[in-house]
Amino acid sequence: MAQFRKFKTTQNDEQQQNLIPPPPKELKKPGYKGRRNQAQPTVAFPEIQREALPEVTKNFESSILKGSSTPRRAATTSKTPNQEEKHTGAYILSTQSNQLTKFEQTEILQYQRVSYWGQNATKKYNISDTNFGYDDNRGDYLGVLKDHIAYRYETQSILGQGSFGKVFKAFDHQNNCFVALKIVRNKKRFHRQGLVEVRLLETLRKNDPDDISCVLKLTHSFYFRSHLCIVTDMLSINLYELLVRFNLKGLKLNYVKHIAVQCLNSLCYSHNLNIIHADIKPENILLVKENSTHIRVIDWGSGAFVNQTIYTYIQSRFYRAPEVILGMPYSIEIDVWSMGCVFAELLTGMPIFPGEDEHDQLGKICEFLNMPPNHMIQKASRAGEFFQSGKLRSKHRPNSKSIQQHLKGQPADFIDLICQMLVWDPKQRATPHQLMKHPFVVNNEYSIQMVGQLGQGAVTEADKAKIKEPETENKFQAEEMGFKKPKSGTGSQLGTSSVQLPDLKKI
Repeated sequence: MAQFRKFKTTQNDEQQQNLIPPPPKELKKPGYKGRRNQAQPTVAFPEIQREALPEVTKNFESSILKGSSTPRRAATTSKTPNQEEKHTGAYILSTQSNQLTKFEQTEILQYQRVSYWGQNATKKYNISDTNFGYDDNRGDYLGVLKDHIAYRYETQSILGQGSFGKVFKAFDHQNNCFVALKIVRNKKRFHRQGLVEVRLLETLRKNDPDDISCVLKLTHSFYFRSHLCIVTDMLSINLYELLVRFNLKGLKLNYVKHIAVQCLNSLCYSHNLNIIHADIKPENILLVKENSTHIRVIDWGSGAFVNQTIYTYIQSRFYRAPEVILGMPYSIEIDVWSMGCVFAELLTGMPIFPGEDEHDQLGKICEFLNMPPNHMIQKASRAGEFFQSGKLRSKHRPNSKSIQQHLKGQPADFIDLICQMLVWDPKQRATPHQLMKHPFVVNNEYSIQMVGQLGQGAVTEADKAKIKEPETENKFQAEEMGFKKPKSGTGSQLGTSSVQLPDLKKI
């Protein structure tokens, strides 16, 4: 202890006591508390090093120009980062680490560009839970409002959610705009179908460079925390929500005409590409802006290319084509049937065939269209469920109603258009191209650019083969029980949705 006290005394004290300083090899740095009592190999006295450092820093810039051998690390400490460097994950980590979770402090380094890191969010994730606390037991991404998605998007609100996952309204901090961001459930089945949706959306986008087809526009897609994410344009309310605003009493005829022509335009384009939507309904047709009549057809998650149809249970019940109900092969004609049901509903405010189950659904169709042709019944795999000895098993009275009576007071050309769409035999049903030549469409007074043959022949069998088909599943969509419409807001930009997708961290 006495020896230690002598070492801590000042140089003047040592001189006064006539003590001989210890040899340099046993000198300690001031304040050094390690076990080894050795000086730095290149510096004899610590005071010299402290005096030299400020001079090196001050003259650093000129010494570099003169080819000085000053270590490069000293050079970078005084460099001011440019704007691009300030958006790197490493820079954000070094300056804003207190705003990142422990998981994010590692994750952020993988991103070349960081536009937003959730600095405005209250992050409450339990890292020990499913997928580091970011998923619930269903595989849905939990998300926190104001948090980031892929260090670029800020979640603002939930537009809707369903069996496929969630759709967020998000702000793109890189492009300064709002988008709809769909996060598919972290389950194999939904992920697989999501990849199909991405391929369909990419096909629809690349063949419509002028954006005249009235279909949902894909911005891009990527993976984030094991979830497939699909980014599309931010749109307004869907047609069902619009009907609710009019108390489910139908829309004005001129409004319906404008919407109907655009819907047929969209249908014609997708069929040019041999793409089946397979879930046409008011909830999947959205206004571009709330006070506009311009629409987009969304939710291509149930879709497929022609000859790649694999599901036997598709379409929402009210809009389900009879060939699907009867278990027959189906193709693009099912979209024409669904769209005809939508047009009738826009005029009256209520579904024309509001079946409580499939038996009731088919019975209601028979009330308007009489019995299906015998050749359809003979080829239907499910005919025995609905018919017995050529008669309906249900108590519905075939041919007891008519479309003309149901739409009484509406223009004759519009009623005729709907009648050509709601035909039992899909081979006798009007095609999208035939409908585009119907007097109702030809005589419309709206300046809408028609797609015509846009995209026709663009998709080859080789293109279709790029999609790996999911395993066959008899029940793809949950059966709706009874005449119940979704709550307001449900269905807005909802969809399910290959391709090797780019990781956003590399964009």
